[in-house]
Amino acid sequence: MAFDDIQLELGVATQCGKCESCARAVWAECSPGLNTAHIFQTSAAEAGSPLAAA
Repeated sequence: MAFDDIQLELGVATQCGKCESCARAVWAECSPGLNTAHIFQTSAAEAGSPLAAA
């Protein structure tokens, strides 16, 4: 979706505009042309690992 479409659908950055720069940055980061992945590490307890009790 174009950022304008997201604004209409979700109401992002349509009032005071304070969140527009952050919203545009997130939108740009998620554009299909970028080969990026968000990788995060969970703790053993969060992942349900039996090693969490050890």
